[in-house]
Amino acid sequence: MERATNPNPVAQRITQVMAVRGVDISTLANAADIGEVALRERLQGESDFTWPELAHVGGVLRINPAHLMAGAA
Repeated sequence: MERATNPNPVAQRITQVMAVRGVDISTLANAADIGEVALRERLQGESDFTWPELAHVGGVLRINPAHLMAGAA
């Protein structure tokens, strides 16, 4: 499976934390109450995460959403 490069720093951080924590997309999508297709789109940079989504993702991954956003502005 080919991986797309992603210039989106928020999505990159989430992907990195997912790898460290051993969380796959399906698990994160279910736990964060985000559709799997929508989560894939966000992680591939096709659309942006909303604040509520970042809060849910941060909660599931046990990381402050502010840390996911650092340097993204």
